[in-house]
Amino acid sequence: MLQHCRTAQRRLSLSYLLALLVLLPLFASGCYDSDGHPGSSGSTGTRLTKITLDYKTVKLPVGLAAKVDAFGHYSDGSTVRITDRASWRMADDSIASVAGGTVTALKVGSTTVTAYCDNQSASAAVIVNSDKVLETEIEAEGVTVKDGVAYMNVNETAPVRAIAVTSSGSVIDLTDVVTWKSSNTKVAEVKPISEKAAAKGLGVYIITHNPGKAIITASNSKGEVLCSLTVIVTDGKLVKLTMSSSSMTVQVGMQEAISVTGQYSDGRSEDVTSLVEWSSSDEAVAKVVLPANGDKSSPKVAGYTEGTATVTASLDKLKTTCEVTVKDDAKIVSIEIEQSSPEMFVGDKTNLTVVAHLADGSTVDITDQVEFTSNNADVATVESASTGGKAGQVTAVGAGKAKITAVIDGKKTTVQVTVKEVKLSSITLDPETVSTPMGVSVKVKATGVYNNGTTKDITKDAEWTTSDAAVAVVSGGKIKPKSVGGPIDVTASLD
Repeated sequence: MLQHCRTAQRRLSLSYLLALLVLLPLFASGCYDSDGHPGSSGSTGTRLTKITLDYKTVKLPVGLAAKVDAFGHYSDGSTVRITDRASWRMADDSIASVAGGTVTALKVGSTTVTAYCDNQSASAAVIVNSDKVLETEIEAEGVTVKDGVAYMNVNETAPVRAIAVTSSGSVIDLTDVVTWKSSNTKVAEVKPISEKAAAKGLGVYIITHNPGKAIITASNSKGEVLCSLTVIVTDGKLVKLTMSSSSMTVQVGMQEAISVTGQYSDGRSEDVTSLVEWSSSDEAVAKVVLPANGDKSSPKVAGYTEGTATVTASLDKLKTTCEVTVKDDAKIVSIEIEQSSPEMFVGDKTNLTVVAHLADGSTVDITDQVEFTSNNADVATVESASTGGKAGQVTAVGAGKAKITAVIDGKKTTVQVTVKEVKLSSITLDPETVSTPMGVSVKVKATGVYNNGTTKDITKDAEWTTSDAAVAVVSGGKIKPKSVGGPIDVTASLD
């Protein structure tokens, strides 16, 4: 019997030794990232010096999951994703679980998730709340979506993500924790754009192939569809361009807005103003100009001398035209700023509008064409379109008065702007009356009411006092009873 026991002990020791021999190579292999960087035990000398996570705090309602990515920072200066190669641990796995960086919320509470790799680690707080999921949806970047249907062209690629919106207003990205599926992969697929991109966590894309319809779905780990997006794929050819005006009359020195709409073979119509190329048959008479900031979506036809010119917009071998007639029979008689003596508070912005009174009795908005100046930039500044700013926008800088002047073709108009300091007018307390037993503190909120009509919580900024500190003391709006008595006055003041 004794001999039998000794034999069993020897076998146990041998098994233990074999287990060590099997495990040692695993620990010696180091933690490799997706590009093959070795850990501290790698033979190339490149070592992992630090791990970081893309979340500092993960906030989730019960039942939802989020992907936390780990990034390895190496001694050769490179940074790569090591999410799938790191070891993950949750401090309290009754609150949330973790697998491969995917954190799943189980019950309300807080805990910590940690990623480990080659003696390095990084942690993030995990807070599981009781928020309700109001809706989940799929968003496709840069894609036209109408009535819940996404319209894409053949051989088009678009980043896509799944999100959840909670009752607290939080938006949670579910992209990396859902299972993506297409109802018709011959029409459109949903997947990482490449295997290498997938390894680096670079996102998911809708990739279209042929005309038709496909429904893209995102499902949870239970196979339940959380949200879907219908994708209509067409050949998407631009078939026609239409100018906002086929003809227009512009006065010399004036400008008129113009735009272009594109019609597609799938029935869509889109504004393509920023995409077209402009030309004029006679630039001495009229041509299309852009604002000083170069915004291609806001072109205007400028008139220079009397005559006619054809303005043409071109895109993808298609053209559309506008016949422009430039006249000089309605010269500017005077200009006027419509706002009369505006009053502002420091920090406010307001927009001025300038109109021109023409010889024919008509008026026209010339705000974008005049030059604005301020005689006191310490009080108020003003922007002009010619310098790339928002024409006529006045910013109140300091208390005082400033004259804003608008000039065009020798005509000018001026308005005086008055700027006032923002001052505290009064303070209100909520509640106004409190009663509390000994040992129970109560909070009072102080709200500042300012002369510009705004309000602000000043509870922490106010100076608090009581009329009898023997009965109660107050600090930061918190009233703490000291003895039975009262009533006493609690006062909040702020300079």
